[in-house]
Amino acid sequence: DYDIVAFVNNTARSLSPDSVMYTASTLPIAPTTAPSSLRAAAMNATSITVTWSTVPLLQLNGRLLGYNIMYYTPTSATVSVNSTTTRVILTGLQFATQYTILVGAISTGGIGITGFPFTASTLQDTPPAPTVAFASTSTSITATLTVVRGNFHIDKYCADFSRTLVSGVAQSSPAVRVCSITSMVVLSGIQEDATYSVTEFVNNTAGSSGPVSSAATTKTQYAVPSGPPQAFSVSGITMTTFDLSWQVVLLLDRNGPIQTYQIMYGKNVTASGLTTTITGLLPNRTYSVSIAAIGATNQTGPATSLVVQTLEAIPDPPLLASSPGKRNVTVTVTSSSLNWTVSMFCAGIAAVPVSGQSWTMPAQFTPRQDCSSNAVKMFDNLEEYTDYTVFAYAINTVGGAGGNTSRVVRTQQDRPSSAPQGLALRTTTSITASSIPLRWMPPLPINLNGIITTYMLNVMATFPIRTTFTVLVPQPMTLTVLTDVRIRPYTDYRISVAASTSVGIGPYSAPPLSVKTSEAAPVKAPVIMSSMYVTSTSLRLTWAALAQSDLNGVLAQYTISYTDGNTRAEVT
Repeated sequence: DYDIVAFVNNTARSLSPDSVMYTASTLPIAPTTAPSSLRAAAMNATSITVTWSTVPLLQLNGRLLGYNIMYYTPTSATVSVNSTTTRVILTGLQFATQYTILVGAISTGGIGITGFPFTASTLQDTPPAPTVAFASTSTSITATLTVVRGNFHIDKYCADFSRTLVSGVAQSSPAVRVCSITSMVVLSGIQEDATYSVTEFVNNTAGSSGPVSSAATTKTQYAVPSGPPQAFSVSGITMTTFDLSWQVVLLLDRNGPIQTYQIMYGKNVTASGLTTTITGLLPNRTYSVSIAAIGATNQTGPATSLVVQTLEAIPDPPLLASSPGKRNVTVTVTSSSLNWTVSMFCAGIAAVPVSGQSWTMPAQFTPRQDCSSNAVKMFDNLEEYTDYTVFAYAINTVGGAGGNTSRVVRTQQDRPSSAPQGLALRTTTSITASSIPLRWMPPLPINLNGIITTYMLNVMATFPIRTTFTVLVPQPMTLTVLTDVRIRPYTDYRISVAASTSVGIGPYSAPPLSVKTSEAAPVKAPVIMSSMYVTSTSLRLTWAALAQSDLNGVLAQYTISYTDGNTRAEVT
């Protein structure tokens, strides 16, 4: 607060009387100095006491209202509380946690500056005595400690193991203490079937040990058998079974009573005796079979093993593929299964007539068979366009022959290998000057080599002119009247016939059939070469003879026709 009076000086430096006194106050501002002598001490696991000294009056810059305290951890938000005294207890804190603390004075001008931050940590509670659960082997004891969680961090779990006699009296040897950072404390390298008295306690990270639990007892187990069964052997092998036998584990390797035996062959089975039969196997498989003894701990000891090969199955009928040619058939045999191993593929062939043709194979054809490791077989020197039955089967490595697979396959067509038979003139129709009636029979069935589509007539004129032409006769006709425009009267012909399939024309018949067409009138008139007066009632005429090819027969006579000039009558 300030008291203010005013006065005035003139130029002669005379002072005027003072004015009435006026009182005024400056506005407050926040304290400019932090509280000093800060102290902090943990009271327990969840509270800290903080004390400090007040700010000097001149640095308060206003009237003191109280103090503001702020605290936080590296992972938490800042918490702010106020106090009207220079001491505060922070509560509800996390145990064993470091807190950063700041204190500032509060005046009518606001919250002042804080000093340098300082830290304090909460305490930990002492852990309670743990409970324990045991698990043992023949050479170790595992104690699993359980502690009710509280305001503490566990540094380590500890257990004291003391060997006891059968009577329960502790031996004179000192206890063995084992500590672990996990809740599982393991004492290893100890004797089988031994009893131990165990007590436990827990240390927190502040170095405080909790109370020791009451003693509990536990026992190591029998040891796992250290040797395999003896004289392991196999007999009675079939496609799906075999018999196993063995002798007991050596006495020194049993490490307790043998409960049972475990046999492993891709599956696991157990046997209480010294023999067993393994069933439900697959043929032609290699099995690695091992056996191990299971001791009183229900743990399996070392195994001994052997290899067993089941017998092969009889092969199933194989897959059969065929590829026919004109005079051969290629057969491919496929037989695959894990149940057998093929040593040979066998394929054979037997002929049957083409359906609808009434003939049989020549007597010299003998069914054939080929057995070898080659899966591809070729049968050649066959007849064209003939149905054959091909068959195949597989033989395994022990000589077992499987079932047959068969199918009918037809060789491809070829041109006929012989000419039609019996080419002759038809007896029911006569030869004319422009037609020749013919008949014939197809080639022998064995020489057809396919389906006859047409017949070809080869016609050769030999007299009086020479020419050759062919005439197509559709199948199934085996008779025809040859009326081609090229057939001439009174002409010698040599005719042969051939059969044709879709592949081509077969040979023509031999010897050719010789025929002569009937006579016909000459196709031309003689040309009068000259006429000469002889008498008053006669003329002498000469003319050129017709060529043989124009006569169309044997010349019998000439006929002369003339017209009388007086009577106009025609005279022959």
